[in-house]
Amino acid sequence: MTSGRVEPAEYRSSEQFTNHSDLPSDSYCRLCKAQRYGQWFVLKALKPEYVANSIYQGFLEKEFQLMMQLSHPNIVRVYGLEEDAVVGRAIVMEWVDGRLLEEFLRENPSQGSRRQVMRQLLDGLSYCHSRQIIHRDLKPGNILVTRNGGNVKIIDFGLADSDGYAVLKEPAYTRAFAAPEQLAGEELDCRTDLYAAGLILKQLFPKRYGRIVRKCLRPRRESRYSSASELAAALASYDRHRKAASWIIVALLSVVILGIAVWWLMSKSPVTPTNSESSETTTEAVQPVSDTVSVPDLPLPTENISITKPAQDDKGELLTILTKNIRHEFDSIYTPLQKGIDNGTIQYKEQVDVKAAHSLCLCQIHAAQRKMLLPPELRATYQEIASEEWTRIYGYYISTDDKGRVNLPSFSDLHAQGKISDAEWEAINSKIIRDAEAANKDWQKLSRIYSGE
Repeated sequence: MTSGRVEPAEYRSSEQFTNHSDLPSDSYCRLCKAQRYGQWFVLKALKPEYVANSIYQGFLEKEFQLMMQLSHPNIVRVYGLEEDAVVGRAIVMEWVDGRLLEEFLRENPSQGSRRQVMRQLLDGLSYCHSRQIIHRDLKPGNILVTRNGGNVKIIDFGLADSDGYAVLKEPAYTRAFAAPEQLAGEELDCRTDLYAAGLILKQLFPKRYGRIVRKCLRPRRESRYSSASELAAALASYDRHRKAASWIIVALLSVVILGIAVWWLMSKSPVTPTNSESSETTTEAVQPVSDTVSVPDLPLPTENISITKPAQDDKGELLTILTKNIRHEFDSIYTPLQKGIDNGTIQYKEQVDVKAAHSLCLCQIHAAQRKMLLPPELRATYQEIASEEWTRIYGYYISTDDKGRVNLPSFSDLHAQGKISDAEWEAINSKIIRDAEAANKDWQKLSRIYSGE
């Protein structure tokens, strides 16, 4: 690795730049957009007040030497160090048709665009760190996002640090994005850049990745992620788990919606009894629901009702018994869910969604089995009554109507905000997946009942 001043004899001679126009810059450098060979470039030179200062000359030359070592799609490209007639000695860089990260965020980009920015930022950082180069001033003002494709370009390595430039190491940084070790004037490493990356992650996703952001911002660097690739892996793992849980829940709720259609179709086409047991006398005791649990707007029956199938010639009595009991039985199926909400053992929206969907499947199984006790001519009437009760519970627990639905926070959102631990998140997520699998098995059982298997 080379270091030190670059002598004028080393400059690459070329045709002159034209069409110079200054760009905003709040540092010691002057930025100028210029044209050559029909293409646009950026010239980075010293402002007039710093031109004669050997320290700032060293900073400019150091930045050139560092950036010439870097060749990565997410890092602005450097072509050379040249003498220009307008700005003087200047680093020649690629012109990027983009905007700073702050402007990008003001455009309210999609979640996918934000994830791409963070992923590419970490790719660029990982490459720099693999070359033993620390940016030291990572911030939204040093991140360009291209207008075409939304790709990241890390810029301004003027304060970057490398082992080959110990003489020029200065305690320079942007305070709002400086890690504690920078403020303390300590030796820096790649985890210093990851501290700033955590702050950028927080700006990109204010309500997500809370746990990951907190780890990036831990005061002791030993407690942070050890590398940009480790941070990228943590983000990818979070997204995979969140997506998997979301798809399982969405799929299950889709099954419930499909169940509405099946229920309606079956009410139009009575099912023929599938075995001879339907002609025998059956006695089933239904346990009363606890008085401490209430289903909205629907008081629960207080008596214990036994279902005894009457003689074949007393069909009206059988229908009366079954319809009298159907509401009580459906509410009994939902008692554990409502009790869990009331006593706080069910605390999250996802738990309600999956358990409610599961219970709806059980209600359909229950109604289908009861329906077999009736002769064909009474089944449509019973189906209509059972459908009304099923729809009542569906509307309260599954419907998106905010006037009646149980409103509980999403555990995924709370985890993203850092309000629940990773261990708790994993446990809840696993439990929900198990409940979803159980509901799917009951749905398959219901399908077999309807198909006569």
